[in-house]
Amino acid sequence: MELYSNIRANLANHNIKLGNFIAQNQASISDLNNQLKNLQQDLLQLKNDIETTFKEIETESKKGQNLLAKWISGANSQLVIEQINQKQIDLTNQVQKISDSFSQLSQNIDDGLSSFIASSQQIMADFKNVENQLQMALQTSDKTNAASQGNAYAQLQLSIKQAIDALEEARRGIQQQRVYGEINQSIDNILQ
Repeated sequence: MELYSNIRANLANHNIKLGNFIAQNQASISDLNNQLKNLQQDLLQLKNDIETTFKEIETESKKGQNLLAKWISGANSQLVIEQINQKQIDLTNQVQKISDSFSQLSQNIDDGLSSFIASSQQIMADFKNVENQLQMALQTSDKTNAASQGNAYAQLQLSIKQAIDALEEARRGIQQQRVYGEINQSIDNILQ
């Protein structure tokens, strides 16, 4: 009985661990989903920044083509080049930030997957252990029951044999008494 109580306690403990494992993985997946949504927002922002930058450059070039020609040929050309370079650096930095975020997210997914695999393998091993304990307990119980039934069967056989022997002895006793009774009757008949 204690063995079954231990198995039930182990099974309950492993069920709690399984529940915690599922909750942790749900939280991890939710966190990864939020990180993906943030990256999506960053990409949309980058797209908007690129479109805005090119629209600004286009607007500036249309509104002052003569001015742009003067700048390029004149002293202000260096300022325009620096502004364009600064926009390029800003966009490149945004792209690098998003790339770094993707790399970090990829690492988080790899770590989460490794943790998931290790934890799920441990949980499966724990449940297999409980299954083996239960199987051994059932086999022990079956052997005990079989031995008990075997002992009961042997006891029954012994009791039946003893009853048969007693009946046989009683039959012999009855036959002997009948023989003695016939002898006594014969003696009585002779004496009369």
